[in-house]
Amino acid sequence: MADSQTKYNLGCKFVGRKKLEEFDDFFKTLKKRIGTQIHEVFAHEKHKPPKERRLITFVSGKLGQYKSAFNRHFYRIARLVHGIPIACR
Repeated sequence: MADSQTKYNLGCKFVGRKKLEEFDDFFKTLKKRIGTQIHEVFAHEKHKPPKERRLITFVSGKLGQYKSAFNRHFYRIARLVHGIPIACR
């Protein structure tokens, strides 16, 4: 997973199985690393109307496990662009 503006790699994890628990562990680790920053951005933006908020945005592939795990950890405080094909730049 990389930041769309800086291209900084926020985290990656290779999994042998595509189980929700594996994706959940990935987002837990990510939340420990950058959760404070995401909450700071949200605290600054939460007073704006929802469509005008400039929240941290994550981009993921088409697997439904990404969306489920993301919603467990970052629902409402960040955005997810879900369903981008791997070959897409």
